Amino acid sequence: MDTLEKGFTEENVNHSDSDIKEGLITIENFSENGPQLINSPRSLFACEIHGLKPSDLLVKKREDIQRMLKDKLSNKIPEEAFKQLSKAIELKRV
Repeated sequence: MDTLEKGFTEENVNHSDSDIKEGLITIENFSENGPQLINSPRSLFACEIHGLKPSDLLVKKREDIQRMLKDKLSNKIPEEAFKQLSKAIELKRV
């Protein structure tokens, strides 16, 4: 299915600089430390094309990663493995 068929149209993908003044958070003006996620149609479209969720672009703290693994093995993962997982998440983010 074409990405534009998923609810994205030329009208809502293309926006002007005035849209930024109206509170749109774009890839260019968001804070990677949060708390607000990207909400600009064009930036959301770019994320979708690259298989990313807007939350993937935020820096993940240790607590965030532990929450992601909550019912899995977060307390049983050796520290070195946890560090490697954190590094892999950060590499994907950038």
